[in-house]
Amino acid sequence: MGRIKHVDGLRTFAIVPVVLYHAFPSIFPNGYLGVDYFLVISGFVISKKYFTKPIEYFSLSDFWAKRISRLYPQLLTCIAICIPVSWFSMHPDHLENFSQSVIASLLGANNFLLYKTGGYWNLANELKPLFTTWSLGLEEQFYFLIAIAFAISHKLFKAEKVKIIFLILFISSITASGFGALYFKTTNYLLLPTRFWEFSLGIYASFLAREKPKWITNNLTNLSLLIILLISLAIPIKTINYAPNPIFLIPLSAIAIICISGNTSISTRILSSKAIVYTGLSSYAIYLYHQPLLAFARLKTFNELKISTSIFLVLGSFLIGFMMYELIEKKKIFELFSERSLVLLRPKNLFFITVLIGLINIVIVINQGFFSLRFPYMLVEGKPPLGFLGGKGYTDRPYIYQYKNFPNKKEDVEETHLKKTLNIYLEGDSRARDLLNALEIIEETNTNLKFNYSYNFPKTAEASKNLLDKADLLIIQINYLKNENKNIEDKVLEEYSDYSEKLLWLKPREQLVKNITPIMFIKNQGKRSNFKYDSIDSYSCKKEDVLSNKFEPNKSALGMIDTQCVFNDSEGMKTLTSSKGELYTFDGVHLTFAGANELSRNLMDSQIFKKILGF
Repeated sequence: MGRIKHVDGLRTFAIVPVVLYHAFPSIFPNGYLGVDYFLVISGFVISKKYFTKPIEYFSLSDFWAKRISRLYPQLLTCIAICIPVSWFSMHPDHLENFSQSVIASLLGANNFLLYKTGGYWNLANELKPLFTTWSLGLEEQFYFLIAIAFAISHKLFKAEKVKIIFLILFISSITASGFGALYFKTTNYLLLPTRFWEFSLGIYASFLAREKPKWITNNLTNLSLLIILLISLAIPIKTINYAPNPIFLIPLSAIAIICISGNTSISTRILSSKAIVYTGLSSYAIYLYHQPLLAFARLKTFNELKISTSIFLVLGSFLIGFMMYELIEKKKIFELFSERSLVLLRPKNLFFITVLIGLINIVIVINQGFFSLRFPYMLVEGKPPLGFLGGKGYTDRPYIYQYKNFPNKKEDVEETHLKKTLNIYLEGDSRARDLLNALEIIEETNTNLKFNYSYNFPKTAEASKNLLDKADLLIIQINYLKNENKNIEDKVLEEYSDYSEKLLWLKPREQLVKNITPIMFIKNQGKRSNFKYDSIDSYSCKKEDVLSNKFEPNKSALGMIDTQCVFNDSEGMKTLTSSKGELYTFDGVHLTFAGANELSRNLMDSQIFKKILGF
């Protein structure tokens, strides 16, 4: 099958929104729909080649070999470039995750890794160079399954029956997607079963293309292109987050209509123009390289990228994409050597290169980003700082307390006669768990604290009544914003009104910083000591307000804990390291042991807290 120019050009209208979304998410909030467009186009192209016309012979091995030869040369090149850059620009946790994503990308499974490590909408994704290969995983999984379908249909079914089968699959998948958009959003976005209907839409379009339906007029084609442009780039539609869902039938049907259309409309003529077609042909390379450019640039700064920088990177993404398309996909780089160098593109050799790159990154994962080798100046007593490597595990440690009941104090008196025993019930998200880690540090030296933790935030007092009654101190996280004079919700006040004499409110802590990587590469301890970050979204705070009764209504509790006051100064600057240069956070949000220790020290400086503990 020869190339269809306007379909190649249509890829341009898919790649442009994606790049703009990743560079300017607030300006182009629907730009990620470009990925959905690619899926429809892929279903159309592959089906038109294999399903809609008789094929004398079909080979599974040949099909997969062609897919590997199409996708892997550019992918392997991109990864090979990213590996050394990542080594010199990422802190260990990021490097470990990068190596995991390399392995997953090579296996066509980065969507599964993304599903396990936070989902598509995780803010940390903007620092991941290979983040976008999740959709490549979807494509590869689709090709694996569709090849089997080709082989079976070639032997058993006529085209008409195949069309019915895919119609059934389309209906099943889009129904699942509708439920997924409501109840399991991350799964819905990242995994094939709820995405298959988008491929199926393209497949079904290829069948319709054979019939050349008269209802697809030039005006309808022009309207379809206009819809795509408006929804992708101009109209913010908040309700379509956590795609896909049936709402997407509008823009995706527009994609399918254009695929089916002939070359007579204004739209198809625009799409068939040389510049648009060339950009579309380069779209795979642009897609692969734009995210590393943006991610590595973001790893160099604490702040958001400047608009001018982002514009430069967007333009650079397209230029690099054009260059890599010429060098790799059109094989011009091999002309610089010899015809014999083309042997590298054979599936067998691509497989060996894939294995080699995979093994390198397995070693990096096993060694957790080689912290000791790369950052010897940040070791604490010869070891990585506690809570840094595998930081999430440290943050989540308080989960052990969710299954524990408070002890019988009478039985506890003899072994803890030198300490006062306090049962503490704590409720909230990961920021509450950070506080619990700090309380554990206090417990080691000052008093006998027993904990119970609930992460079902918010949880009603009625549901927790048994534990609340047994607790000596309650710490409940609330939605109390920054230093604004906003009352605590009446509903929450009413829920916990019976416990005001033993209750502390916990104000949610804001993000400390988006990216801590630049600090890691500061070798000079003096420069790292008490390192402060000027954040425009921060608020001024006094150390003594880490626990205060300056809130409304102050009779609803003993006080309010604002852990942000530990790290913010009176000018709104955020302190990110200790006097020894130890990082307070491993990811810009959650606390390391050093951060938890600083929090515990500030709590113990609070007269209110000392009184609560009985000191």
